[in-house]
Amino acid sequence: MPRPGFVLDVDRSTPPMLFWRGENFSLERLPAGRSRVIYPPEPLPGIEDPEGAIRNALLHPMDADPLPTLLKPGMKLTICFDDASLSLPKMRRPDTRQRIIEAVLELAAEAGVDGLIIVDLPPQEAGELEGPAREAGLHMIYLLAPTSTEDRIRLVAEHGSGFVYCVGVVGITGARAVLSDELPEYIARVRELTDLPLAVGFGISSREHVRTVGAYADAAVVGSAFVQLVGETPKEERAARVRTYLEEITGRDPG
Repeated sequence: MPRPGFVLDVDRSTPPMLFWRGENFSLERLPAGRSRVIYPPEPLPGIEDPEGAIRNALLHPMDADPLPTLLKPGMKLTICFDDASLSLPKMRRPDTRQRIIEAVLELAAEAGVDGLIIVDLPPQEAGELEGPAREAGLHMIYLLAPTSTEDRIRLVAEHGSGFVYCVGVVGITGARAVLSDELPEYIARVRELTDLPLAVGFGISSREHVRTVGAYADAAVVGSAFVQLVGETPKEERAARVRTYLEEITGRDPG
């Protein structure tokens, strides 16, 4: 029986209580004399049009700009939830989180975003994101490492599109002085198993790196070196310094 706002002081006569833990429930007896149970208010009625409500929230958020005004072609888009590691209670599919992802992907595609690079999401666990991304016309770009097996390479080739992101080092990201000598053999192994363009990233920071990678891959990804450059450069000089750096590592004529 609902008891909104009621406060129960637990004593020795209080029976065990039902608790929700992740996807399961458990009966537990609370310590008498020092426990209190506060009953929540009545739940709000269900939303008749969840998709419409989600889209309205994205287009007309409180104290923030509409999502479409923040999206642009070629941008890096991060989708975060309070704690995605916790299991959600069982819901009918698609659940609310899935609906939000789908709405964000649709708006991203409309704004000109081309694809998604989900660093920590392997293809075998990407089903709930891969389907909506494909429907929205977005590429799913997966990562491979020098230690990737043939089966792993085939899996990424089967599920990926746009290009394959080949991590050039074993370890964490960051600019490096010298690229691995094993990079050509690693890229050759991947090339044998996919027709997708191959981009090499992690550790790329100089013109020599870009020239070396360009001999056997289709693109070089520069990240940490840009972050470091921006962090070390005064704000009013950043645009010019980044342009100069781009010209240096690509070998383009400043004119």
